[in-house]
Amino acid sequence: MKYERIFGFILIIIGLIFIFYSIYSMFNIFNGYSNPPKIIKMNDVKLSIPLAGEIEILSGEEMSKIANISLYSIFMFFIISAGSRIADLGIKLLKIK
Repeated sequence: MKYERIFGFILIIIGLIFIFYSIYSMFNIFNGYSNPPKIIKMNDVKLSIPLAGEIEILSGEEMSKIANISLYSIFMFFIISAGSRIADLGIKLLKIK
């Protein structure tokens, strides 16, 4: 019984660490303090017009940044979900009598 309570508290702490780390990491990326991991690299989207030459419609660097931030956000929401599940297991272990 005593080991279940200790293991329950450990699971709650691990779950909270997961949750707070992902919130802190997403806060830093969205505020520009750090960069997201570079997973995708896209090329520029250009339109060639016979009289005017090539016109750049979308910058590959900006599209890559948006895609990387989106993928990182999805991953961090998955980590938050996993942390809440782990903390929920710890709470269930504390309720066992």
